[in-house]
Amino acid sequence: MRRKAVHSGTLIIVALALSSLLLLNPYPGTKAQTTTDCCGTNPPTAPREMVFPYYSLADGYNSTLMLVSSSPKPLNFIMAIHGLNGQTEISNSMSIQPGEKLAVGMGSLLTSLGADVTGTFLQGSVSVYLEGTIMPLAGQMTVENPARHWVHQVDMVENDPGRSDIPAVLSGEWWGLSGGRDATIMVTNASGNTVTADVFLAFAGKEHKLDPLVFNGNQTKLLSVAEMLGNLNASVSEAPEGRITIIQRGPNPSLVAQGRVTDPVTGFSTTLEFPDPARQHASALHASGVPIGTPTADSPFAGDGYFTPHVIASNLTDKPQPVTITLEYPEGAGWRSVEGPGGSTIPLAYVTGPFKKDAKDPNDAITHPPNPDPVTLTGRYALAPLTVGANSTVDFSLAAVVNQLPLPLPYVSVRIQYSGTPGSVIAQVSSVDENQDLVVDAHTANELDGWAGSGANPWHVDSQTDSVLFLTDEGDQPARIGLDVTASGAHYYLIRFKLAAHETRAIDFRALRDSQVPDFKGNRIPAGASDGSVNWVRLDDAPVEGRMMVIQKQQGMAESYDCASCPCPAGFSALNAMPDLFSLPPGYYDDIFDTGLFSDCNGYQFYVDVTYSATFGSSNTSVIKMDSSVHNRADALAPGSATITGSFEACTFYDTNPDFNCPCEQWRIFTASSTGNVCGLSISSPTSGQVFSMGGGNYNQATVSLEATSACTGTANWTLNFTYTSRLPATFTGSTTTSTTINQSTNYTTPVGEGGQVTAQAQATLAGQSFTKSITFYVLGAAIPYSTITSRLYSLYTTGATPHLLTGIAEVESSYHQFVQAYMMGATGDWPNGDNAASLLDAYVGLMMVPNGMTQGFDWITDTSATDQRGGAYIFNQKLSTASTCMGVEQQSYPSLPLLSGSQLEENALVFYSGNSGTGTCSQVSPHLYWVPASDGTSWVENSSSPEYTYVNNVENSIQ
Repeated sequence: MRRKAVHSGTLIIVALALSSLLLLNPYPGTKAQTTTDCCGTNPPTAPREMVFPYYSLADGYNSTLMLVSSSPKPLNFIMAIHGLNGQTEISNSMSIQPGEKLAVGMGSLLTSLGADVTGTFLQGSVSVYLEGTIMPLAGQMTVENPARHWVHQVDMVENDPGRSDIPAVLSGEWWGLSGGRDATIMVTNASGNTVTADVFLAFAGKEHKLDPLVFNGNQTKLLSVAEMLGNLNASVSEAPEGRITIIQRGPNPSLVAQGRVTDPVTGFSTTLEFPDPARQHASALHASGVPIGTPTADSPFAGDGYFTPHVIASNLTDKPQPVTITLEYPEGAGWRSVEGPGGSTIPLAYVTGPFKKDAKDPNDAITHPPNPDPVTLTGRYALAPLTVGANSTVDFSLAAVVNQLPLPLPYVSVRIQYSGTPGSVIAQVSSVDENQDLVVDAHTANELDGWAGSGANPWHVDSQTDSVLFLTDEGDQPARIGLDVTASGAHYYLIRFKLAAHETRAIDFRALRDSQVPDFKGNRIPAGASDGSVNWVRLDDAPVEGRMMVIQKQQGMAESYDCASCPCPAGFSALNAMPDLFSLPPGYYDDIFDTGLFSDCNGYQFYVDVTYSATFGSSNTSVIKMDSSVHNRADALAPGSATITGSFEACTFYDTNPDFNCPCEQWRIFTASSTGNVCGLSISSPTSGQVFSMGGGNYNQATVSLEATSACTGTANWTLNFTYTSRLPATFTGSTTTSTTINQSTNYTTPVGEGGQVTAQAQATLAGQSFTKSITFYVLGAAIPYSTITSRLYSLYTTGATPHLLTGIAEVESSYHQFVQAYMMGATGDWPNGDNAASLLDAYVGLMMVPNGMTQGFDWITDTSATDQRGGAYIFNQKLSTASTCMGVEQQSYPSLPLLSGSQLEENALVFYSGNSGTGTCSQVSPHLYWVPASDGTSWVENSSSPEYTYVNNVENSIQ
């Protein structure tokens, strides 16, 4: 891109437009683009103007301005639409999101502005104004006539306040004129001033001067080559190909031009280019992705016809020049690869570990990418040198050499080498099918044109439309490409795209979308997406060119987009490790990848896999070792953690002046770290043999601190098995489960009344593997306060003759203790209070000494319950019922015997409760009762001879 001053008489309309835009979206502190370094973390911004020299709504044409953002931020812009005679309409402010494709239909836009689309604004030019970085918005005007299958592209030219890319000399060629064909040259004055230009036609070895052209401000002139030839007393049959040169007078160039050739009979249509002389730094040109012959079945051009490429070369000098044409074509099946030379035709997704050390690496295709000899990827066929005469234009049809190639081929790329100084030959490459109703124009770029190495291109896919991005490495060294596909607001990154020397690769956007393979961020191109954009940029200082082909098969039209966004490679800005956190069991491994973040001259970001240029190390080689045979492989050795660090040296930004040579201004070493955890499992709480006491409001549950620890994260599933064996022996077992978060201490409340020796097992599935750990601890009783016991016993027996009777039973049975200190099962603590009688040995247990089923040994609430049949209060009420039944039996024998009083009945019930009365019928138990019938059978008397007489008195004397 040239750097020079623009004319001082800036159009008033431009000033007004930019003022309007800045009022809408001010950018304080901006500065004009300079010749110094452009690209850092904050690229400079300045006012921008993009000129599209032609649009048409006449004769069945429609025109669509395709804009693609290459900015990382939303952009506001406005458009100035000029009629052929310079009349102007200003649009409202529009906006475009980062990476977005925006299609602006000129007919609908002008209609919305109230413009006359059938008269004043039927044809004209467009300027777009914005504030931004070097090239934050790229675009092309697509002018098409679907009924006639005509389409041609109108390239943009930058014309910023303070600098301009408009050349002083415009040179373009025409070709293929015959019969009813004509070439139309559209020339636009991009300034508000009147300018004059000299016009020359060169054909048949001579250059002819025509009358000067005078342009009013913003005026567009349509020049017919047939008419201009007629003014020279020549015809298209005498000059089917030739060159037009337009030289503006004065110091401030403002004329831009585009052209087309159309045939209303066959549908032939081709775009004529006017290459910028300032971007011609080499004596070699390149055209990418040209159909030839009958394309292969998997070619983007399959079924579209039989194609003959034409190379149209024009010699701008007054001496003959030899020209050598070389055809480069793909060999093998890797031409559609999106991974790298000879790689997969669809992206490969990373698979994260763990993987067994002896297992095949599922990332083998990534960790060991194919590295074929470039000679095996690209075939080359050089034609014998051809001569282009002085001031002559030659149409070289390649029909005669097609059969010299290993047909069929998906496409070829064309290299045009000439002998003169850079810029002394201009050339165009177009491929025409045999019916001439489809012409595929291939943009021809100079091999040292830095701008050709980037793109911001639209794509569209439907049942009749395919979009294919062609990328060519024009040099002798490999070239990495950063590539971001945007659709429906989603970004999809190809991070391993690398071209071999001289290789051309084609990315089929339908196949890329339909593959639905996630990128390294997990993003996919939405399955239903039909429109989107692609931003791409070279990452190495190697000559690269590319273009997007949108092929409308039903309409027989092919649109070519080569909108550039940056003149130099993207600079490196950050290194990221992936995964940034990983977990492995011992004996397993994972692959570590480093992804580089590149930023282009507009600050647009691209991600690229730089793993194989990075070096890796481990901070703890006893835990994780970086395998020396696969330098990015992390092998887990033992539980613990290690930091894996990758380092990578890269260029942070390039100098963009001059454009054709982008020296690196600064190299830097970047590092990125990943934390690796090797999984194990241990129990940090409780500790082995630890004793937990039952507490809380009911003194029948314990709070146990549970914590399973690991270098890895996850969930621990606990199984707690409770066991208590008394001296009877009577055995209690219970089991319960819970879960905790690993490395977090959790206070767990044990089940009600479950205690004794506890075997706890923690199980966790970490990094896909199961780990277990066990430990033994104890849950024992606690000293229950006297007042707590008394209050409960009062509440359990409130309607009897002796309200506090249960306290006396508790005192006699257990000395008011549910638990006593003892050493059992390997631990000293409060174990259940059992009967110590030699004949019983814990046959009864707890506060009111109920029969030992051990289900209530650790639960004094159940032990004393009036509603649970295991409880002392419940059992006593049952004994009251038994005593009442036996009283009835005695009354049957002694009809005059009165009822026992409430207290007397309780005393007989205590006999039954004592457990020493034996079992059997009432008559069998009768000798043990505290109250028995008198000998005359008319009253009840105390039975002091009863073995339980003392027990009953002790209970009554012990009531609290």
